[in-house]
Amino acid sequence: MEGLCWTLLLMALQMDGVLSNSNLIILQAVQDAREGETVRLGCRNNQQQDDRLLTWGYVPAGNSTIKWIMSLSPGSNNFTRLAAFEPRFSGANDSEFSLTVEQVKRGDSMRFYCQSADVVVNAKDWCGCAVTLNVKPAISPRPPSVLLLQPSPEEISLQDDCKLVCVVSDFYPDTVSVSWYIGSTQLSSGISNSGILMESEDSYTIISELTVPTLQWLRGLQYTCLVSHKTLSSPIRKVINKDGKLN
Repeated sequence: MEGLCWTLLLMALQMDGVLSNSNLIILQAVQDAREGETVRLGCRNNQQQDDRLLTWGYVPAGNSTIKWIMSLSPGSNNFTRLAAFEPRFSGANDSEFSLTVEQVKRGDSMRFYCQSADVVVNAKDWCGCAVTLNVKPAISPRPPSVLLLQPSPEEISLQDDCKLVCVVSDFYPDTVSVSWYIGSTQLSSGISNSGILMESEDSYTIISELTVPTLQWLRGLQYTCLVSHKTLSSPIRKVINKDGKLN
C-alpha cells in the first residue's frame, strides 16, 4: 500500500517536476552504443538507498524539460514505469541504481538523468546527474580478406626456422577463428597470433604466424591457413608450399 501511495504521488506531479539531491555519482557520463545493442546506464548514491525515492528521467530531442521514465518507491524492489515507455526500459537497484535499455534505437540518443531523494519537491535541479547516450547506426557484418605469405628467401637461406604469415583483415564483427594445418593434420604448436587489431570501428585485423623448421618447409609440404567467421557459410582456406600458393 505504501508503494502505491508513492506511485500515485509521482503521477500527480507535473511532468517537469524533479527531485533534488547532491549525493548521486554518474558512473559514466557518456555511453556509445550501436543500434540493436543493450546498454546499462548507472549511477550510485553515497547514502543508504533503502528509504529513498529513486527516479530515472530523460530530456526528449528538441526539448529542455526532464520527463519521468520510471521510479522505485522506498522499501520496494519493483520499478514503476510510465505506460508510454516500452518494456525495453527497465530499472534495477542492486550495487548501483541503473537503467537498462534493450535493443537501442537511434531515437534513444538523449540525456538520461537519475535522482534520489527523501521527499519529492517541485524543483528544477537534477544536480547535473546525467548520462548522454549516443546510439550509432548498426554496422553490417563483413567477411574477412585472407592473405597467406610464405617465408622470405633470407629466412630460408639463413635460419633454421622460418615463418608463414596469415593476414586476416577487414572483417566485422571482431570474433574470428584462425587455425593451421600441415597436410590434413591440424597444428597446435608453433603458432603465434597478434590478437584482434582494431583498424577502425567497423574493421578488424588479426595476424597469425606459423613457425616451421626450414628443412621441413623445403620438403614441399602443404600448409593451410583456415579462417572461420560468422559471415562465412564455410571457412576460407588458403594453401601454400615452397613452390607458391595453391589457391
